[in-house]
Amino acid sequence: MTVGRFPNGANETSNRIAADLYRAGYLAEQSSDIRRWKSAKLLHNVRNVLELFDGPADLRGEIGEALVDEARRTLQAAGYRLATPSERTIDISNWRVAQNSGIHPGQQSTWQSFARGTSSEVDFLNGEIVLLGRIHGILTPYNDAVQLLAGKLAQRGSSSRPVGLDAVLSLVGASQPKRQTGLASIP
Repeated sequence: MTVGRFPNGANETSNRIAADLYRAGYLAEQSSDIRRWKSAKLLHNVRNVLELFDGPADLRGEIGEALVDEARRTLQAAGYRLATPSERTIDISNWRVAQNSGIHPGQQSTWQSFARGTSSEVDFLNGEIVLLGRIHGILTPYNDAVQLLAGKLAQRGSSSRPVGLDAVLSLVGASQPKRQTGLASIP
C-alpha cells in the first residue's frame, strides 16, 4: 500500500503508519505526492461498478476500458498527474484475493456494499469522474450511465438481480449528441 499525506508530503504520522504496516507484514511505501497514486488507483476502481452488471465478458471489457479512458482524460484535464505502475518500488503483480476469504472474483468492495445493503462507493468513484468531467468540459457518458444505474439498483435495495450491460449502452447511446445534417449542421 502507498502511504502519504493528502494532498502531498509525509510527516511523522504517515512515517509511523508505514512503519507499523511494515512490522505487521504488509509492504508499504511512502509517497510525497499521494494524489498521483490515488488518481492512478481511481483508474482501476471506476471498473468496480461493473460487478453489479451482467453480460458478455467482451462487452464488460469494452465498457470497462471506456470507463477508464473517461477517467484518465478527465483527471488529466483537471490537472492530475497519474502515477504509473513502473514507479512502484514494491512488486504487487502477484497479489490476489486470499483463499478462503469468502470473496470471489467479481465480488470486490462495490459488490460487497450492495450485497450488505449499505451505502455504495459508486458516487465517490464514478461520480467524481462525472463531476470533474462537467467542470472541465470532458464528456463522461459511461461513468454517468453506470452511476445512474447503480443509484437505481441501490434504491431497489438489492443486488440480487444484476442489471444488464445493455442498459449501460442504451444510456450512453441516448446521451450522445444527435448527428445533425443539412441546415441544422451549420453553426
